[in-house]
Amino acid sequence: MIHPNVPFPQFRPRRLPRRLLTAMLSAVVVLLAACNSEEPYPSIVSELADGVTDAQGRLTTLVTDDQRQFTFTTPQTDLQPNAIYRGLYGYTLDGDRATLYSFKSAYLLGDSTIKVKRDAVNVVSAWSTPRYINLHLAPKTQGGRHYYGYARLDSTDNHKFLQLHHRQGNDPQSYSDDVFASIAWEEMDVDTVTLTIQTFNGPTTWTFLR
Repeated sequence: MIHPNVPFPQFRPRRLPRRLLTAMLSAVVVLLAACNSEEPYPSIVSELADGVTDAQGRLTTLVTDDQRQFTFTTPQTDLQPNAIYRGLYGYTLDGDRATLYSFKSAYLLGDSTIKVKRDAVNVVSAWSTPRYINLHLAPKTQGGRHYYGYARLDSTDNHKFLQLHHRQGNDPQSYSDDVFASIAWEEMDVDTVTLTIQTFNGPTTWTFLR
């Protein structure tokens, strides 16, 4: 399967007209005031996971990093067939059925050793699951395109040392953005990975165990 690393067209944000937004907010206030009992708010799960499409390009299955599988109640359409969409999914569960509320695409990092750049990036968090090493990054941007990957450093039989590849390009450093990225354990073929990231406070290193 392929990893497109692109967002779903259905989740591109659109700005509502001011008068329509005001009317909607007024209606919500009236409904809340009329309610005699509180309806439970749906419990939304937010996590990095894989969405899998079928041969018709419909996003039908959610696979979590601990190998649980759920079927989407309303499959997204017009996507690449037989593909895996890695991203941050916001969804609710009802048994083995998942209802999708939000999606933010994540980078699946590949080997960029021959073109490695070490432009600084903030790291919000870094963690390991049975299937992936995951990163929540916060680059400084003005909306330009950045490039990510990893560079191979030293290695032993069961331990790889990597450097994050981040190319800022011509994008000025301005506000912070949220970027999610993953490295597949199956591509590492080791049980220990040490990753160095050039942050704005200097190089920082994490060691992950599979």
